[in-house]
Amino acid sequence: MVSILIVILILLCCYVIIYQLWLLAVINRDIQTIRLVRTSSRPVSIVVCARNELENLKVLMPLLLQQKYPSFEIVLVDDGSDDGTPTLIQQYPDLTYVRIPPEEKVGLGKKYALQKGIEAAKNEIILLTDADCRPASVYWLTEMTNPLQDGKDIVLGISPYRTPHSLLGALVAYETAQTALQYTGYAIAGMPYMSVGRNVCYRKTLLQTKRWNAQELNIASGDDDLMIQSLANGQNTTVCFSPSGYTYSKSAATFREWFRQKLRHYESGALYQSKHQWLLGSVLIARAIAYLLFICIGIAGLISGDFPSLFWPVFWGYTLLLTITQGLLHNILSLNKYWPLALFFDFLYCIFTVVLGLLSRYKSTVNWK
Repeated sequence: MVSILIVILILLCCYVIIYQLWLLAVINRDIQTIRLVRTSSRPVSIVVCARNELENLKVLMPLLLQQKYPSFEIVLVDDGSDDGTPTLIQQYPDLTYVRIPPEEKVGLGKKYALQKGIEAAKNEIILLTDADCRPASVYWLTEMTNPLQDGKDIVLGISPYRTPHSLLGALVAYETAQTALQYTGYAIAGMPYMSVGRNVCYRKTLLQTKRWNAQELNIASGDDDLMIQSLANGQNTTVCFSPSGYTYSKSAATFREWFRQKLRHYESGALYQSKHQWLLGSVLIARAIAYLLFICIGIAGLISGDFPSLFWPVFWGYTLLLTITQGLLHNILSLNKYWPLALFFDFLYCIFTVVLGLLSRYKSTVNWK
């Protein structure tokens, strides 16, 4: 019986490592074809949806205006703020300002605000970001729009968190890196399934074809994932891997805040296409069962004083390979400086992902902020 469990453990570990190496290879191959030529000049509309984000907007607006780009507008959708946001807008007369009164929108989440911003945008290229985001450079607009060529209509961007030096900060960094590995890798492999709404670029004509159904409208968040599920395919979607095209956000300050944030994000997972649910779920299940087997066989070995001969080679081999893959990921995308502790954070990531994924199926949120 123990021998069978060890064989299963080896197979699961191999699956997890091969899966990550495959995604890394796909991403690295695409990055090698990138040419750092800042030539994009097509007019762009930056759409920002905000609710009670006055302090963040005070920082973001000057950063957007500093972008080295020949032609762009900023569209700010004020989703019923009561923090003085309209007063700030008076400082920016060229801004396209859309105010949504609280009584106009009840229970429709961020999707309604996004729709209003898209309708108000004057340009064909629309770049979405959030009020609490900070462009990595003055070339953010250029980097995010450059890939819109050869029939591409969607550019997925990367948006790391600026994390504190704490257990939560390290876990958020690890989770962010894993998410980026998967959604960018799948997109380049021709199977896009999500984006981060903090940094994603579309052609307006494509966005205008999106019609939210009743099931989608019942989810307060998830607009970024659900738009990709409806609009993206292997031919029209690409990724901006340039660090100059990143946006950065401040991470959640407490575990409770992070849990609530992730619950909102995970709600849309139930509406993913079945192939995406199966692929993403399979590697998570493989991780979970592998850790369960490590724990059970390890405890049995401690009690009996007799570990199976292959247990420690498998454990240390998996630890080494997992650490190497996370080191490679950080070397390519610069997302997780805690990669030397990969096994510890991968274990925590697995637990929290399973728990939050299950909770999201039974606990719905009503607000996007």
